[in-house]
Amino acid sequence: MMTMLWLLWFAHVTSDFLFGSYELPGTEPGTPHPKCLVHGLITFLCTLAVMHIYGWRAALVAGGLVTAGHILLDILMTLGCALWSRYQGTPKESGVAGLLVDQILHLWMLIWVWGLVEKPPSVPVVTFYQNIIPFPNVFQDIGKFALVASGLVFVCYGGAVFVRRALDSIFANVQGLRDTENPAGKYIGILERLLIFILVLSNSLEGVTFLFAAKSITRYKRISEERNFAEYYLIGTLLSIIWALAIGLGLKGILAKGFS
Repeated sequence: MMTMLWLLWFAHVTSDFLFGSYELPGTEPGTPHPKCLVHGLITFLCTLAVMHIYGWRAALVAGGLVTAGHILLDILMTLGCALWSRYQGTPKESGVAGLLVDQILHLWMLIWVWGLVEKPPSVPVVTFYQNIIPFPNVFQDIGKFALVASGLVFVCYGGAVFVRRALDSIFANVQGLRDTENPAGKYIGILERLLIFILVLSNSLEGVTFLFAAKSITRYKRISEERNFAEYYLIGTLLSIIWALAIGLGLKGILAKGFS
């Protein structure tokens, strides 16, 4: 069973993306920042919350290892980004490649922690929850729930980081193209990826076409009048759709093979 791994992954994506600690306000690319400690604290608390069903000792050990691993990887990624920026001659974010490498390294670290602390759930903790939760088989499906919930967070909030970094690397100047004062576009993107994720899991991919058409209608006037915005909008929308489809289809494959 891979329940513990999926719980650790859920804690990771929640702390990295849902609580906004992946890109803390005020940080500069390649520059260490004291707020990285906030990331460590959030990671520790999230890991502790999901791992408590294995007992407090396992939860503390896992929380400590994951937090230390996160901080170490953050330092290494920060140094790597600084060296890359110096090589390029301009301060620049690590981009999509940095995002994907960072997540792969974190997954590898979580697999290592899983191998060290793997054990059955604590009987007293499970008994306690079974006495207060009216679902007798809840612990049999908790791995599947954690996997789907992780996919949901990764699609909606991780996708926002992915699309923004990709657009920043494609367009030399996004001023005027990205509306920084109105957050509506951000939430439209989150809802867009959420709907696509649901459509993929429910085998209703034909709905993606309708969603794309409906979204384009709302921006038709600006798209028809501003070529740069039209390109920015089209590429951003396609990247958002590709991200949601990739995560949704990958999750379906994992569930189909019974890796939950």
